[in-house]
Amino acid sequence: DAGARFEMVQADIARTDVDAAYGVGVYHGYAMPLDLTGYEVGELIHVSVYAVDLSVGELRLLTTRSYTVE
Repeated sequence: DAGARFEMVQADIARTDVDAAYGVGVYHGYAMPLDLTGYEVGELIHVSVYAVDLSVGELRLLTTRSYTVE
């Protein structure tokens, strides 16, 4: 187990579906490769994604998913 890690990425990829659903503008998509150094093939990892609203300092959990390292 490589332990807990924290990475931050800006949501700056166009997502017209998000804008259509919520009317918040198109740049709310993100992509980030995961550095799996220290993990073993077959190991189960958990990835949580949070949204941060910098205007009010709010942190909201969007999802947590589990993956097996290949």
